[in-house]
Amino acid sequence: TVKSRLCARGFTQIIEDADSIFASTPSLVTMKTLLSLAMALNWSVTAGDVSTAFLHAPCTEDIFVKPPTEYYPNGGVLWKLKKAMYGLKNSPKLWQDHFAAVMDELGYTRMKTDANLYHNKTTGSYVLCYVDDLLFFGPTEVNSTAVKAIQSKLLLKVTGTLSATTPLDFLGRVISLHGDSIHLSMSTTYIDQLLTEFNM
Repeated sequence: TVKSRLCARGFTQIIEDADSIFASTPSLVTMKTLLSLAMALNWSVTAGDVSTAFLHAPCTEDIFVKPPTEYYPNGGVLWKLKKAMYGLKNSPKLWQDHFAAVMDELGYTRMKTDANLYHNKTTGSYVLCYVDDLLFFGPTEVNSTAVKAIQSKLLLKVTGTLSATTPLDFLGRVISLHGDSIHLSMSTTYIDQLLTEFNM
């Protein structure tokens, strides 16, 4: 299988305020706290992934790109972007702002302690976001409702629910359930893949 994605040459993009293009990332402490709560309160932990996340976010300024010559061999054509195309310097920030607006519309409050954590006071649902990867914390029916609500706005697919037989991958870490504890570890194949890649 060959996957490809049309990307903008963002390295040519001129940004006046460099601080305006960065997206925040969640704290590992936040994830550990939520996992501890999940164990203490017998919550379910569900992972999800937003497909083509950046393309959900509208552009907030006029950005024009030259299409590939395969589309218009004779040139003379520019595309005006409607969405945050992959490759743009500010696409991560545009996506994060769009996701925050969607969550607000769904009744979630963005936490001040961690800008990537959202809480719905009505349902009790917690959602931790890392770019396009999501972790849902709450009772099973609450997580199911939260997933369906977000799926009504975004292309979200569920990648797994934590159980004794089903670990979850999140932020390059493996979250696994062992009796009355949750373990965070690196993938056992991580070092093997590195060694293979460097022919060692």
